[in-house]
Amino acid sequence: MRFTIRLDDLILLMKADLLPLPDITLHDLKECSKNDPFARVVTSLQVLYFVVQSFGRLGSNLPMSTLEVSTLAFVCCAAFMEYFCWNKPLELRTTIVTTLSPDKHGQFISILPKLRFNPPEQDVAEKADLKLFFARILEGDEVKRNVIHAVWIGCLFNGIHISAWNFSFASEPEQLLWRITSVGACAAVALMWAATFIRPKVIGLVLAGLSSIFYCICLTYLMVEVFVGLRSVPEALYQSIAWQNALPGV
Repeated sequence: MRFTIRLDDLILLMKADLLPLPDITLHDLKECSKNDPFARVVTSLQVLYFVVQSFGRLGSNLPMSTLEVSTLAFVCCAAFMEYFCWNKPLELRTTIVTTLSPDKHGQFISILPKLRFNPPEQDVAEKADLKLFFARILEGDEVKRNVIHAVWIGCLFNGIHISAWNFSFASEPEQLLWRITSVGACAAVALMWAATFIRPKVIGLVLAGLSSIFYCICLTYLMVEVFVGLRSVPEALYQSIAWQNALPGV
């Protein structure tokens, strides 16, 4: 029989002296990876150009549209993802097969109940098995770990939207709704994090569910408003920064 071994299972098998450490070098991973450093560098330069341009407009007292603010929020989150995944091999398709020694079958059977031969994330994504995917995210201590990452990423994303607090909007109700939804989205993310500590667990799940629904409502309005608000913008929005024309842009 052949199984796909997770990292936790591999460590457990090696501690039990059932499997040797696979002979995988960093060179082998880089050779199998579809990572393209040139494309990443070009993308990073484009992102950097947009960020510098945005702060340059603010420094020159020129207005920004809510669409640019929302784009800046996505860009900042994408920059963190790019940083953490810079050296991560991409689209690995090769496998390494290791064989269990015949004289260790009995020991393997005894440790079998502790192993979880679930497919890795890439297999889950390709098979679109969302049920298994979310089951792995919500298992054990992974819940709090994932929620903590969601909190700071969500606060960063929505906090940038809050920076448009005093921007010029097409109407006062739209400005008020922008303020409510941008702050409300941050509060919803914080409530989802707090829900992981609430006991009994059912109450925490209900609070997390309600917070998720409220967050989706707030985010939906923000995403709609960034386009609807373009119907009425100040004339200064079309002015360029003095030094911007001297820099090449793509």
